[in-house]
Amino acid sequence: MPKSSYLGLELTDDSSTKFQTWRESINSSAQTSNAQIIDKFASESDNSRMIEIDTDGAVTQSQLPNVFYNYTGNLTSLSITLATAIANRACEYNGQFVTGETIPTLVFPSNIVWINNFPDIEANKTYQFSIMNNIGVIVSA
Repeated sequence: MPKSSYLGLELTDDSSTKFQTWRESINSSAQTSNAQIIDKFASESDNSRMIEIDTDGAVTQSQLPNVFYNYTGNLTSLSITLATAIANRACEYNGQFVTGETIPTLVFPSNIVWINNFPDIEANKTYQFSIMNNIGVIVSA
């Protein structure tokens, strides 16, 4: 069943006519649906959402603004791109990853200016990063 892009709201694919009006209001093909309106509103107002990505190996992720990404898998590489900022909103891209015995290869957008330069990544540490207006900071604990 199809889902909305931000909250994952289910969009019905019921082809019966019994609930046709309701179905069209939920996921109309002619206009923006109610589910899409709710989804867009949530994506533009949710500043506390966290997504956990528990994947081992190579991870490529397009990060949404104002969502905290927690990468919990055993990473060999992490490649991050930044989704389009929301107009007229402060948009911050942030997350956390843990290094294991093997240090993962990290790729961030090349236009990011890192405060105090990008650090040397070490094994067995937790790192958090924050990027806003193409200025980034990354720290470890």
